[in-house]
Amino acid sequence: MKKDPATSAPPTPKPVVKKTRRYGFEFYRDNFRRMTVLAIGLVGLDIVLVVAMFLVYASFPQRDLYATTRNGLLVKLKQFDTVGQVKSARAAKAANAPAGAAANVE
Repeated sequence: MKKDPATSAPPTPKPVVKKTRRYGFEFYRDNFRRMTVLAIGLVGLDIVLVVAMFLVYASFPQRDLYATTRNGLLVKLKQFDTVGQVKSARAAKAANAPAGAAANVE
């Protein structure tokens, strides 16, 4: 009987895997790129949120202000942002008022 050399060869032993030593700094060394990407992503998210807050503040509509009279009617008020607007509104009101009304100011 002839032996087949391909089937009769003894199996080659697997190389022994050396156990690596684990050091405390491996977390920092191995995960530096992941933490850097995470930090850059969070800074980018902060910038997006600040820009969104600015856009919401800039496009916020002006409030509608109302007051009620003694008999319950609603009167729409004007909002003045500067002192100049208040002075010009008072001057316009005084110019449109009748002559005797200036003496009856409470």
